Amino acid sequence: MVVMIVMSKKSQSRWQPWLPDEITIWSNLNPVINRLQEENDNSSVEDNEKDVLNKINQLDELKAQAKEIGYQEGLSAGHQAGLVKSQQEGYQIGYQQGLTEGHQAATNEVKKEMVAITQQWQALIIEFRHCLEGLDSIIASRLMQIALQAAQLLGQPAVCDGSALLNQISHFLQQDPLLSGTRQLHVNPADLALIESQLVIA
Repeated sequence: MVVMIVMSKKSQSRWQPWLPDEITIWSNLNPVINRLQEENDNSSVEDNEKDVLNKINQLDELKAQAKEIGYQEGLSAGHQAGLVKSQQEGYQIGYQQGLTEGHQAATNEVKKEMVAITQQWQALIIEFRHCLEGLDSIIASRLMQIALQAAQLLGQPAVCDGSALLNQISHFLQQDPLLSGTRQLHVNPADLALIESQLVIA
């Protein structure tokens, strides 16, 4: 359906275009809406800023926590590694020191024992020399006695006195390489250096 409105000239002079009320009200409401929108925008900006600040604070807290956790883990790992390394180094140093001190103590103990043994052997050697010297005179006198008894058994008179015979027998004994000369000591080659050092000390 088509409706035609016919207007008079008079009404045409006052004619105004028709606009719906919503459009005319809109222009009146526009400052209010703008103000509400600005407040809303401001409040949402403030809310956004608060959210951003909260998130930044949370990130800062997470960073601080991560840093603290990393520090604690690094400290613990470093402490553990240092402890293990210190224990190993301490063990090595202690082992070497103990080995050196033990070797030194054993060497000192052996030297003390060697001094005592050397003194015993020196006493035995001196005694042996006295015995050999006494044995020389005993052997000579016993040989003289045997010679005189043999001559007597054969019915022969003694050709010389006992002292001249004793001197002659002693002289023959000193010339015998088995009974005179330098004495020899046979030792293990591994002990030779030790024996020589002890002979030098003696």
